[in-house]
Amino acid sequence: MGARGSKLWTCCPPRKKAKPKERFTQPFPAQDDSATSSEKIAITAKSKEIFKEDLERSDRGEEKQRKKQGHQEDGIMPKGSTIIIDYMESMNIGCTSSTKNVTYNITNEPRKEKPPKPKVNLHHKDKNAGDQLGKLVRDDEATLILDMLTITAKSVGIIRGPGGCQGTGFLLKDGMVMTAAHVIDNLRDPTHPGNLREDCTEKKLSIQFGYKQQSDVKTQPFFFFISEIPYISIEIDVVILQIRVESDTSNKLPRPIETFGPVQENMKGEMIGHPNGEPQRTDRNIERYVLSQDMYEKAKQWSIDGYRENGYEGIQKKGTILFHCGFTHGASGSPGVYTDTTKNDCEVIWILLEGYPGFYYKRLRSEEKAIIDNNFLIEQGITMQAIWEDMFKEKRELCDKIFGHRNEHFQPIPDPSSSLRLAS
Repeated sequence: MGARGSKLWTCCPPRKKAKPKERFTQPFPAQDDSATSSEKIAITAKSKEIFKEDLERSDRGEEKQRKKQGHQEDGIMPKGSTIIIDYMESMNIGCTSSTKNVTYNITNEPRKEKPPKPKVNLHHKDKNAGDQLGKLVRDDEATLILDMLTITAKSVGIIRGPGGCQGTGFLLKDGMVMTAAHVIDNLRDPTHPGNLREDCTEKKLSIQFGYKQQSDVKTQPFFFFISEIPYISIEIDVVILQIRVESDTSNKLPRPIETFGPVQENMKGEMIGHPNGEPQRTDRNIERYVLSQDMYEKAKQWSIDGYRENGYEGIQKKGTILFHCGFTHGASGSPGVYTDTTKNDCEVIWILLEGYPGFYYKRLRSEEKAIIDNNFLIEQGITMQAIWEDMFKEKRELCDKIFGHRNEHFQPIPDPSSSLRLAS
């Protein structure tokens, strides 16, 4: 009997309440503005059924709920539809809706024309990637100049000898070397000025080519000179020395310099040498310096007032060229060259003789040199034209051998005193 008052279970357990189906809540990705119209249509077509199914489920649920609550109103769009349409509008899908239906209108944007691909010629390209970062015009002249200087520099060497003898020389034909005569002033035989002292020729006076760094002193060969001097001129301060050719070193000599030329107006030169006995250096863009009468008088007075001597005596010597350069003691005999790219080789134009004022290099201390205006420092070189003229008169056969019958390169040198007389 007591069972009558108790709660009776049916043969089947009560149904569990079904979970409500999840509504579509994940938004579709916003349409990329850069996408083409065809890409937008493809996204819309693929998503249309998903929108429609979710919208119908949402509408049915909302409509039942509203009827149950008595809040159904005509002409009002269900809330679920509003959310979906917001996403559709963000994807360029036009939407119209009423209480019971939604119509989809796909908006087609005009097709964007793709720019034509540039035609590429695989066999020839006017410009590569590197060209875009550099000059628009190719400049091969700098490379040619560098090659010409490199070849010529191999024939320029450092001269060393006893008693502090030091200078620069360059190789000519048949193992001869040209340099400034004052480099060997203390090594000449006083009884035979055309010869070197015997004690200086026993492997003491030498020239070394290829001295580009300190370690080259031990690796590059030395070439020694014989006592006989093929050519010397105290007047123009030029000497030619003869290398002692030995079987073990004859094939190690560099190529001789054979090209020479006259000074040209507005032409810049390069100098190659060993200032202060250092590894080889190049001083570039050297311009000819024209010393006016006014500047000479000013420099002369400055040297007399400050140092009690005319340090510019001899600067007006015939056949010389004046210029400013960074070479100092030890560079005497260094060749000055033109790098004309229309020719095969550098042309030697002058060799360095000395700097003015003379006392600057001979007796001033470094602190005294530091206070002198660079405008008062002038270097002097003897032109190859002047050397050719002197050698042509004194030693015609040697002149022809060295200059290769290139007399047409040179013209008679006018006496500078005819146009400008500098007071001593």
